[in-house]
Amino acid sequence: MEKVKHKVGRVLLGKFDGCQKFEVRWRDKKTGKYVRTRLDHTRFSDAKAYAEALNVRLIGSGGSLEEAGKPAAAERPRNQEADHTVGQAALEAIRSSDANDICRVQYTRLYNAFASYLEEHQPGVALWRDVTERVVQEYHEHCRGLARSWDTVRQRLMILRLTARHMTRTYPGRYRVVTDAVRLKRRGPSASELGLADAILKPKQLRAFLAWLAPRDPMLHVFACMGGLCGMRGREYHYLRERDIDFERRTVTVTENEAHSPKTRSSYRTIPVCAAALGSLRTWMDRHWQRRDGDDFLFPAPKNPIGGKPPKFRHALAGCFATETISKRFRKAIDAAKADGVDLAPRFMARKLRATFVTALRDMGADYADLQTYVGQTIGTVLTVHYDHASTERLRKIADLAQALVS
Repeated sequence: MEKVKHKVGRVLLGKFDGCQKFEVRWRDKKTGKYVRTRLDHTRFSDAKAYAEALNVRLIGSGGSLEEAGKPAAAERPRNQEADHTVGQAALEAIRSSDANDICRVQYTRLYNAFASYLEEHQPGVALWRDVTERVVQEYHEHCRGLARSWDTVRQRLMILRLTARHMTRTYPGRYRVVTDAVRLKRRGPSASELGLADAILKPKQLRAFLAWLAPRDPMLHVFACMGGLCGMRGREYHYLRERDIDFERRTVTVTENEAHSPKTRSSYRTIPVCAAALGSLRTWMDRHWQRRDGDDFLFPAPKNPIGGKPPKFRHALAGCFATETISKRFRKAIDAAKADGVDLAPRFMARKLRATFVTALRDMGADYADLQTYVGQTIGTVLTVHYDHASTERLRKIADLAQALVS
C-alpha cells in the first residue's frame, strides 16, 4: 500500500501501487491479524464513505466482522435488547433515519468522531446504556476545548440526540436515562460565536441587495429571491426545474430530481411564493433560459469542452452547477456590491439568506409552526405531526408577508 491517504478510526484507507483503486486495512481483534480488502471505488469520496461505514461496523462488533455478521439487536431475544453497543445503536439509528444519503454519511462522520473520543478518553464506555450525563458533558467540553464553534459543537452532539431518540422510541423504558443525559443543556453561544447579528440582512438591506443584483447577475438575483423571499435551501433552488414552477397557482415544488435529494422527509413540499420571487423566475425563463435537449433544469452549467474530464458527481451528471461554484460567485457579487456602496451586514453570505427570511417573518408575526412547514423544517410535536395540517391558504400568508419585504 502507498502512503495512507486517510485514517477513519480503526480503518486505514489507501491505494495499491500503480493502481487507481483503493484498499482498506484493519486489524481483526479476534485473530490479531490485519485484513485487507480492495475496493471497486475509484473516487476518494466513495472509498472514504465505505471506510467510515466499515469503522462503524467494527466498533459496534468489538473489532471483528464475524461478530458484525450476527443478528441485529432488533432480532435478538428481549433480554438482550439492553446490550446494544454504542456502535450498534448509532448504526441502527442512522439506517432508520429518513435523511438522504448525504446526511447519513455526515451522521457516520459525526459518530466516528464520538467513537474516537470514547476509544481515547472513555475506554470503559462500550454499551449505549453506559452513555451517562457525565460522558456527554465531558464530550461536550472536549469539543469546546478543540476551539470548535458553537454550531460545530452542536453538530457533534447531533448523532447522540439522533441515537437517543431512536433507541428510546424503539426500546421504550430501557434507554430513558441515556435520553435524559443527551438532553443536557448546553451553554448558549456568545454573540461572536453565533454571529447572526452581523450576518443576516435587514429588510431594507435585502431590498437594496436584490435591486443591485437584478441588472448585473440575473441568475444570482433568482437565487437571492428564492433564499431571501422563500426561505429555500441552496440546493433546493440551485436545481429547480421548469416542471417545479406553477405560475397559475403561484407555487414552487421541492422534490427529488436527477441532481438533488431533499434533506429530510419534511423538505418535500409545495409552497406558495410571493409575486417578487415569481417575477424573478419569469424574467429568467423569458430572457436567459434555453432548454437543452429536453432537459428542463432552469440553471444548467456550461457543457464540458471536448476532451474535458468526464463528470463524476450527481449534479454534474445532470448538467448543473456545483454548490461551491455558486457560492464563489455569490462571494464575488457581495464584495462588488459592498464596493459599490450597498449597505450589507459585515459577515453576510449567501447561506444566510434563509436565516434572513425566517428572522424577518418572525418579526412580522408569522406563525411559528407554519413557518417551519414552509421552510421544510422537521416538526417535532405530536400535535403538528399527526393532527395539524398546514393548508395552502395558511402557507400563502407566509408568501404575502414575504412580498411585504420588497414592497
